[in-house]
Amino acid sequence: MNKMITTIKQIHSKAVCLFEIGGFYHVYGRDADIISYLFGYKIKMLEPNIKECGFPVSIISKVKAQLENNKIDYLQISRRNNYEVEEKVQKRNSPFCLKIE
Repeated sequence: MNKMITTIKQIHSKAVCLFEIGGFYHVYGRDADIISYLFGYKIKMLEPNIKECGFPVSIISKVKAQLENNKIDYLQISRRNNYEVEEKVQKRNSPFCLKIE
C-alpha cells in the first residue's frame, strides 16, 4: 500500500479514510469492511493482508450521508494538485519568460 495512505491512516486511525484516486474513492483495511457492510460493495484483496473497496466519485454525497447517519467519522482525501504540472505552468507564466502565441 502507498506510504502516504499508510501514514494518513496511522494518524487518523478511528476515521474512515476515503481516498480519491481518479474517478473512484478507495478505502482500505477495516474501512473497506465498513463501506462493504453499509453499501454491499465487494472487497478486493490487494496483497495477502490488505483489503480494498471502492466506489465512484459521483456517489460521494450518498456515502458521506450514510456515514454521518451512522455517526461514523470520516476523512475525505483528494489529490487536487499535480505539483509537477503546476510548477511547470508557473514557470511558463513567470514574468521572466517570453510567451509567444
